[in-house]
Amino acid sequence: MLKKILISATAFGLVASSAMAQTAPAPIASVQPPKPATSVGARTPVLVADITYVLLMSDAGKYRAGEMDKIRATIQKEVEPQANALKAEQDRIAKIEDDIAKLEKSITDKGGIPQKDGDFLKKYGDYQTQLNAYQKKENDFSRLYQFAVADIKATDEASIRELGKALNPVIKSLVASKNADILLNASPQSIAYFVDSVDVSDELLAKFNSATKTVPVARVKVPREAPAQANPGATPAPKKPAAPQKVQ
Repeated sequence: MLKKILISATAFGLVASSAMAQTAPAPIASVQPPKPATSVGARTPVLVADITYVLLMSDAGKYRAGEMDKIRATIQKEVEPQANALKAEQDRIAKIEDDIAKLEKSITDKGGIPQKDGDFLKKYGDYQTQLNAYQKKENDFSRLYQFAVADIKATDEASIRELGKALNPVIKSLVASKNADILLNASPQSIAYFVDSVDVSDELLAKFNSATKTVPVARVKVPREAPAQANPGATPAPKKPAAPQKVQ
């Protein structure tokens, strides 16, 4: 008996996995003790700032996010036609599978043997040929799909590096103006506690906005190298079609 191909169509989409969260993280809880009297020009050697918050909420960070949306949309348009064509091919093969299953049942119900029926053998042979052709199309799409995801990831990471490069001199300038020695990135993983008086996140954000409005955001294309083939002379066995998967 033939095994019926079950094709579950899934919505196709490209989702970039950003190195930064898409919403500003919750600030670390800080406790403000009574402030002792300080003299003018008192030195605070250690400062803290929520760098992720600064990057996300800055003008440059919002610009970067908008440009990344445009790049993702462009790559999506490049991939969608082949994804749609592949889905149509899946539907056609599923229809052929149904027809063969009905013919098999009809022959069996009449006491015949499908494997000895000329019409059945011809239809099944044609089906195997088409399934092999589909396999090549599926492999081509898989390659296109993987490169599309890789391009988005590489572009996302490169643009975040540009954002960090733009922020670095602002951090150095702020630390110098405060006559401090160090600025720590405030996060639950790195700092368990700090007082409000050493948190310069908002001040750093304001200075970054004044210094930088945009950063370079350009699509990065990963090298399109031919995939290695272990046995070029071998013919791969046909496998059942699977709908294009959504990238996570």
